[in-house]
Amino acid sequence: MTYEEFDKRCAELENAPLQERKTFFADVLAGETEKTDVRMMAFFRYALLFYRAGDFLAAREILEPFIIDYKSYRYRPEIIACFNLVGVVAYYVQEYALSRFYIREGLKIAQEHSEVSRYTYEYNNLAVTYLAQQDCEKALEAIREAEKNLPVSDEVMHAYIYRNLAEICCHLDRLDEAKDALAKCLANRGREILPEEVRIVSTLLTYKSGDTAGYKRCCAELREHLPQLHAQEFLASCKVLFDCGMDAGDMRRSSGCWTPWTPTCAATPRRPRSVCGPRPAAMNTPKPTATQP
Repeated sequence: MTYEEFDKRCAELENAPLQERKTFFADVLAGETEKTDVRMMAFFRYALLFYRAGDFLAAREILEPFIIDYKSYRYRPEIIACFNLVGVVAYYVQEYALSRFYIREGLKIAQEHSEVSRYTYEYNNLAVTYLAQQDCEKALEAIREAEKNLPVSDEVMHAYIYRNLAEICCHLDRLDEAKDALAKCLANRGREILPEEVRIVSTLLTYKSGDTAGYKRCCAELREHLPQLHAQEFLASCKVLFDCGMDAGDMRRSSGCWTPWTPTCAATPRRPRSVCGPRPAAMNTPKPTATQP
């Protein structure tokens, strides 16, 4: 199968049932034994299907053989996306040091090949792993590196970077910087691209700023949207309600944010939270194309 034939078939299957797409990629990997572009992209797209379905360990299991042997393949920019994807998977299973290892390897490959448009993705994802471990100083350092590279990155990344910068600055009590970052997120279509994430960080920021009316409004918006959320988004929204309530000493509100919605969370499928293409708190794994992911 030529790469053009493979890419055309992928486009034809874009809206096909999930199992049909999985079968196609599995068949390609079984039949395409040479280390070609087709085999490489079959690894990536096959893993991506499982990632988007929230089956992170299956995605990693598919992609790891390629990651181990990637130097045997001709260079394509999608190799960087493969390392990014495995790093994001490690993030979701809370293996943060391993996540950073893969992300840094992807960044190193990007630098070796002057893929400057990818730097923002990788630094953003490094920042999110540090944020998950509450190492906000290192998170800030990484997200500032991501911000420096925004002029050569995809336009959509502006919303992700400034959303994450806003949260990091909130946790560091750098509230003026957090407000500025959130304003930049909104100016870059943040409400359209990251509606759940914007609600979460707005709640945290209004609480930290002592904006009682704004905080109550943000809490009400979060609660209103809880039944519509996937499990990861649901848990993130509840967490900010709980954390702010506990910090304020409001035990009734903080404990009450979970109970009414537990059946919703249990019945709703997992989905990665906030990455472009596949979606971590705004970690980004870009959607692949025929040329550059």
